[in-house]
Amino acid sequence: MAKKKGGKKGGNKKGGGALGDLLKKKEEAAQEAAAAPEPEPYTKADVVMHSLKLIETYKKATGEPLLTGLDISTAAKALYEADFLLLSHGSGDNPHFDYANKKALEVFEMTWAQMQETPSSKSAADAAEIQEDRRRALAQAETDGVCKGYSGLRVSTSGREFRIEDGVIWTLLGADDQKVGQAAFVPKWKFTDEPDDEEAGEIAAPTHADLEAAEAAVAAQGEKIRELKSQGLGNKDPDVLAEVELLLEMKKSLEELAEKMDA
Repeated sequence: MAKKKGGKKGGNKKGGGALGDLLKKKEEAAQEAAAAPEPEPYTKADVVMHSLKLIETYKKATGEPLLTGLDISTAAKALYEADFLLLSHGSGDNPHFDYANKKALEVFEMTWAQMQETPSSKSAADAAEIQEDRRRALAQAETDGVCKGYSGLRVSTSGREFRIEDGVIWTLLGADDQKVGQAAFVPKWKFTDEPDDEEAGEIAAPTHADLEAAEAAVAAQGEKIRELKSQGLGNKDPDVLAEVELLLEMKKSLEELAEKMDA
């Protein structure tokens, strides 16, 4: 009896190996995708369209541009990276944020994803008077279309309180002129736990070394003027007049320095 020939050795193994390689490549691709950084929000089509709506409605509400020199192809990026706070929320009784630019995310200490999950009412402390102040401003913007010069207290997600100044709140209208949300532009803000400008800018008392340095500078300036005159320049020569004016300013500063030391 003839011996039955067997099938090709390793056939199943080869097929299984190819499938295994394919699955491995898919897994590696998924891992790479997960590890890849999230694209910047302003690159997404819906954010681009919303950014253009913010620009358009702000101009309509205030008569002023939100940013100047904008190009439609770079407007979303410029708005996101601008050095002011810009946020918006949708409509409804307790709307969530649907936009915040980079500076706003930093100040409120939120990520883009966290922002989208946060009711805009949480941008202010829970105290009744603070929430009522916020509601009044939003109501004015809804009635008049815009609320300018707004100032009030806000709070970051970590609990840091800050005051916003000269804010503009305006209502976002859809194609049928129905309210679809509201937005806020804030050019100035300051955390309440930071020192006041006067405290931050307080100058240390002058020392004897400061006084001696100022006296030496005055003497050197006087010598410079004498040198110019030795070259034949008169008191009314422009170069001499300029140096004399500088000498007088330096003498005045020296007197003020001496007064501070005596105080």
